[in-house]
Amino acid sequence: MEAAGTAVRHRVLTPSYHLRQPIPVLGSMTLRLLCWVSALLRISGADERNRTAATGQSVPIHAFHNLSVYEKGLLECNFYRRSDNKNTDVAILSYYSGNENATFTDNYKNRIDFNKSSGSISLKNLSREDEGDYICQWRTNLNDIKKELIHLHIQDPVSTPQITFSRNESNIILQCDASGDDINFAWKKDEKSLPSNYVLQDNNKTLLIRNANASDAGQFSCTVQNASGKKTATYKHSLKESRHHWFIFGSVVVVLCAVLMLLLAPFLTKLS
Repeated sequence: MEAAGTAVRHRVLTPSYHLRQPIPVLGSMTLRLLCWVSALLRISGADERNRTAATGQSVPIHAFHNLSVYEKGLLECNFYRRSDNKNTDVAILSYYSGNENATFTDNYKNRIDFNKSSGSISLKNLSREDEGDYICQWRTNLNDIKKELIHLHIQDPVSTPQITFSRNESNIILQCDASGDDINFAWKKDEKSLPSNYVLQDNNKTLLIRNANASDAGQFSCTVQNASGKKTATYKHSLKESRHHWFIFGSVVVVLCAVLMLLLAPFLTKLS
């Protein structure tokens, strides 16, 4: 009987145990939602700007021009990033105009340049993890609020391009290779725009010159550029020299063949 009673109690307790499981999950989801609602309220009404910078560079993330013209107040800056894996909400700076120094979060202490007179803030040594939204809020004792929102996009800087030359029958092919994000390729010949008969392929990475002749000789430049900067490589090619070399080589072959025929002539005469 005791065994049966124990089994009954177990069956009664089991449903109530399972009903209690979703409560912590719901609480966590509610807390996360409240955090993002709070973030949206702080962002609401802010002046928005988009900025793009490269890894390793510095970028201004906030400037209220001159804090001294306002009443005494509190300046706060936060970093937000939302992704599939996790949501980030980090306070990076706090400054009260009556204090001598600002307070920085540990991860940003050595990476932020803050000018308390002008109110400008720059973030240094950028990495991919710094991509996201930066909201700075200035609140005075009179409860006046100014907000600025920066959408920061991080790119890898462009590398120095490399130009390679190849020939396909009478055609010349110049290939420009470089690494980086969102790269644009641009070609010039002798510091001028390309002739209309030149063909650009593979998103302008490849320059094709069909039926190349002496007029196509010159200096070619390839410039790669994205929002973080640009770099240029040059390649000088002389078709006149190439054709001259082929002419010399052909002439030597003809002379050698003629000498060989003269040497073999007596033997060929005897055989005939």
